[in-house]
Amino acid sequence: VVTVCDEITGLADSNSVLLGLKRKIAEIDNCGEKLERYQKILIPTVKRLLIRKASADIVSAENIPENIKNRYVNSVNGDLLITIYPKEQVYDENNMNRFIEATENISEKVTGNLIMMNLFLSLIKEKGKVAIVIAGITVILLLLLDLKSVKHAFFALTPLVTGFLWIFGLMALFQVKFNISNFMMLPLILGIGIDDGVHMLHRYRIEGKNSLPEVLRHTGRAILLTTLTTLIAFGSLTTMSRRGPASAALVLCFGVAACFISSAFVLPALITIWGKMFPGKGKR
Repeated sequence: VVTVCDEITGLADSNSVLLGLKRKIAEIDNCGEKLERYQKILIPTVKRLLIRKASADIVSAENIPENIKNRYVNSVNGDLLITIYPKEQVYDENNMNRFIEATENISEKVTGNLIMMNLFLSLIKEKGKVAIVIAGITVILLLLLDLKSVKHAFFALTPLVTGFLWIFGLMALFQVKFNISNFMMLPLILGIGIDDGVHMLHRYRIEGKNSLPEVLRHTGRAILLTTLTTLIAFGSLTTMSRRGPASAALVLCFGVAACFISSAFVLPALITIWGKMFPGKGKR
């Protein structure tokens, strides 16, 4: 049988363990007598092991090994640990909430990674909103101190506000939902996304009125380069197998790209419209 199998699989008989054992046995003197003595010792031992393994004794808490019992039984009050697996994909927040609600109806002692994840998500939503508001107010104050003009501060904020609106649209388009990881990217986008508009506006104030082509030719090229390097750096993280960091990197890329496009197109359009409405304004 071994020889036929070797022929089918293309193996050489010299590589067969069974045939090698057969050849070694054939080289032993008085092989039959020695094997007979070996079988008399082996068969009763194997029989006892098989009977013991085939025991139909009922498994109870008394005959479970202690190292296994300690993993599932509370040593203080004897409560049993029951593991419940969700039927639906719990990365969906609605499914997670339904699963947690169903398990908490069974026992108030329910715990696990999903409970902790849901708690962290609630805290991030609550504290994340506060962080976004604080970051937004800080950015506005810094713009007012730097530009010393409410109008120019409004212009500098326009790409950021527009970019933030586009983020939600892109997330809906690509079916990306907020989670613990990517929600924390929003305050970071505030800090990164404001840069492009500020640079464009500063250059426009230096060059003066009707200088948008010059601003876009030089400063526009500079912010394009910085945006591309940022997208390449964070975009590489979107290929990660871990969904959390990949999702965070994707949302950050959405924000950086949206703020750049808004700075390069929406801000110049607003400046042009404002110049037509108030032709007397400007340094030149």
